[in-house]
Amino acid sequence: MVNEELLESMPDGSILINCARDGVVDVEALAKAKQKKNLIFCTDVYAKDEAGEKPIAPLADIMLPHLGASTKEVRSFSYVT
Repeated sequence: MVNEELLESMPDGSILINCARDGVVDVEALAKAKQKKNLIFCTDVYAKDEAGEKPIAPLADIMLPHLGASTKEVRSFSYVT
């Protein structure tokens, strides 16, 4: 989804945040765009969602654990069937 064409259309110095899924961002295109356009990349999703080294680390400016489902608001939500 986030491919070379989309990254090229972003203004210099843009911030790309991936909080969706691994694989949504073309990593090779991101590496090129970061060098060319001074993009900032923030993510909280990884190929292996477990402790340890992350292959995306050299490209990420900010990396966080994927904690969206661990918030107070989500835990207090009740599903109505």
